[in-house]
Amino acid sequence: MSAKPVLIYFVIMNSLAFAIFWGDINRDHRVGKGVEPQILLKLVTIFGGALGSLVAQMVFDLACHKWPLVNRFYSLLWVVIQTVVLSTFVGPYRFFLQAYFSQYRLWLIYLALLNSMTFLVYGMDKFKAVSRKWRIRESYLLVLAIAGGAIGALMGMDLFHHKVNKPKFYLGVPAILALQVLICYYLKENPMTF
Repeated sequence: MSAKPVLIYFVIMNSLAFAIFWGDINRDHRVGKGVEPQILLKLVTIFGGALGSLVAQMVFDLACHKWPLVNRFYSLLWVVIQTVVLSTFVGPYRFFLQAYFSQYRLWLIYLALLNSMTFLVYGMDKFKAVSRKWRIRESYLLVLAIAGGAIGALMGMDLFHHKVNKPKFYLGVPAILALQVLICYYLKENPMTF
């Protein structure tokens, strides 16, 4: 895959995130209907515009304090995740990363499916919470993150604004993700032989 389309995609998404945030700051919130800019901004942030969102939050939000600190934390977390993804396609280590990831194709498929499922489960639980129906247990939500769905859990928490006020989620899920990355790194450096 060529690096140019990937770079263009990330430039467009980051520019779009910056523009949406800037437009939302200057918008009169008393009039108008339609899609809330915050929802659109979260989507763009998750799917490649994290750096643009973080820069806009730091530039424009200093005076009005519209976005809570947790949003900056999530934007920073997405910057790290997107940097790893971008490094796979662009940069001096791209061939090493592509070769490394090709060795673990089945694990990547497992993680992609599990993270997609985790994202959907968090969305279903938020929908059930809003409609005051039977809920999915918090322990099940955390087990999905522990099983490898931490990125999907973060996406669900961020996009659906779900469980973001509970410390075991807003601290626990990023900690689970960090621990999983450290374990993967350790296993790569110290392969187990049976």
